[in-house]
Amino acid sequence: MQKQCTNRWCQTTFDVSDQDRALLSQFDCPDPEMCPQCRHQRRAVFKAKMRMYRRKSDLSQKEILSVFPPSAPFPVYAIDEWWGDGWDELSCGREYDFSRPFFEQCAELFAVVPKMANFNEKCENSEFSTYAGSTKNAYHCMEVYRSEDLYYCQKATGYNQHLCDCLRCQKSSFLYECTQCHDCHYGSYLYRCTNTRDSHFCIDCQGCHNCLFCHNLRTKGYHIFNEPVSKEEFEREKAKYIDGRYSTLQENFNRLREMYPNIIWKDQNVINCEDCQGDAMTNCSNCFECYNVINCEGNRYCIDMSPSEKNVSSMDQTGGGIGELLYNNNGLGGGNYFVRMSVLCRGTSDLTYCIYCYYSKHCFGCTGLKNKQYCILNKQYEKEEYEELMPKIIEHMRSTGEWGQFFPATLSPFAYNVSLAMNMYPLSQEEATSRGFLWREEEDQPLEGTENIEELPDSIDDVTDDICEKVLTCKKTGHKFKIQQAEL
Repeated sequence: MQKQCTNRWCQTTFDVSDQDRALLSQFDCPDPEMCPQCRHQRRAVFKAKMRMYRRKSDLSQKEILSVFPPSAPFPVYAIDEWWGDGWDELSCGREYDFSRPFFEQCAELFAVVPKMANFNEKCENSEFSTYAGSTKNAYHCMEVYRSEDLYYCQKATGYNQHLCDCLRCQKSSFLYECTQCHDCHYGSYLYRCTNTRDSHFCIDCQGCHNCLFCHNLRTKGYHIFNEPVSKEEFEREKAKYIDGRYSTLQENFNRLREMYPNIIWKDQNVINCEDCQGDAMTNCSNCFECYNVINCEGNRYCIDMSPSEKNVSSMDQTGGGIGELLYNNNGLGGGNYFVRMSVLCRGTSDLTYCIYCYYSKHCFGCTGLKNKQYCILNKQYEKEEYEELMPKIIEHMRSTGEWGQFFPATLSPFAYNVSLAMNMYPLSQEEATSRGFLWREEEDQPLEGTENIEELPDSIDDVTDDICEKVLTCKKTGHKFKIQQAEL
């Protein structure tokens, strides 16, 4: 069945298929009112871009790092404080009011329940990262899980080590500036490579080793510009092309550009997939309109799904990890089962309209819960009371037209321009506000250190350790940044 997106600025025609409705019936949800892209856009507003602020914890007043700026209108606690026993998330609980819309009541609750500073769980030495889990030594990273020793990485999920400036990499180690790589090791500037090692400046190489400036190769070794060379010649040329000089790196980029006309681009970048439609998929089956996903089965309209194990029978997911039977969520991970219309919940089951809840089950309209069950709007109920009240709330939401819809964008703690939505669907301030999204000027916080006004040396060998004490300026954006000792 064809429908028209209800957003006045969009009004795109989209399909709701029999397969869609088969999944929707399991969630007891109506047909979506917006097109898939508008649905992803609304959910993406609920995740922050990689930006950290120095501020104080509203519980202890100690200095912390957080994705929430000091001006945030709600309480923010340090990670250990949020997980601790020093506060009671049920103290904010309230009765459901059938005379008012659900989202209005949910917004009031969300405004008073404390938020975790960085959304990190089971991490060590990773305070400068966010949306991280079971990770050690991660600096300025976002959405990294079960990995260690990472710098400036995003969506590095599942058994990575020693990555720097990498995006969407899994089961890899000792990589620099690599994108969409799986099981790759000791490489730099790799794009869409699999099971490849000791290679640099390569695109779409699989099962390869010791390659330079190569593309579309399969199970090859000691190749330069797709031509075979001896081991000795390879080592000589590698030393020439990778000499630690910025000027040489720029020449290498020009060599990459010259390669582009000869690269064969697949219509779908899929690896070990069966009966799938979308792009950038690995180890997937029976997926429809899914992009940048791995280890998924029977999913529909999903983006950025990177479970270290499996995600099964999910629909309308914007980011996420391990789970089954998930619908219309943002950023679920860590093993969830039957979760609907929720944000950043981990290790949960049977949750509906919940935000930032961990290891809880049978909850509705809650936020900030840990190890709870049978709660509605953060109020504790007995099992029988919960099972009697929840269907009545759903019927009330059906009458108001709220049931099945994701949270309104105005409920997000992040303005559009500082959210993931700005990366995925860029808008001007005028466009964003006219569509009902919030907009906030970014708060600048000065970096400690002496501002560097000198040109940086061309060779890394000429860079001294005191560079780490200086504040540098990006020539493209004008943003200030510092070099970490580990980068040298």
